Amino acid sequence: YMAINRHSPTPTGWIHWQDNMKMGMKNGKLVPFVQEMTLNTYTKSDGFNAKRADDYWAKTKDYWAAVRAEWDAIIVRQGGIHVTEVAETGSATGSALMGLADDIEAGKIKTPAATAKARAIMGEATKPAATP
Repeated sequence: YMAINRHSPTPTGWIHWQDNMKMGMKNGKLVPFVQEMTLNTYTKSDGFNAKRADDYWAKTKDYWAAVRAEWDAIIVRQGGIHVTEVAETGSATGSALMGLADDIEAGKIKTPAATAKARAIMGEATKPAATP
C-alpha cells in the first residue's frame, strides 16, 4: 500500500486529499493493482451530540485496545501485515471486526469472547500464503 494523504484546514473545517495505490506482486515484481484518488471535505459542526459516540467508545474501548495489540503482535510475528483483500468490501477483517464491536455495544457478546473471535479472524486473514 503506497499512500499520500494531505490534510489542509479551510475556513469551515478541512479537506483530506488522498492518492493511494494498492500494491501486489506480479511475476516477482511489486506493481500497482488499484489507484484511488479522493478528496474528502469536512465541515466543522458544533451541533453534533457526541454522547452516542462516547457511549460506544465506553463499551468497546477494551475490545479495540485488544484488536490494536493483536495487530502489533502480528506485525512482530510476520515482519509486517499482509491482509487478505475482498474485492467488494476491501480488507477481509474490517466488516467482521466492526461487527463484533457493534455486538459488544448491543450487549450480544462480551468483550473477551469478541476479542477471541477477532484474533481468529485476524489470524486467518493474515495467514502467510503457502509457498509452492
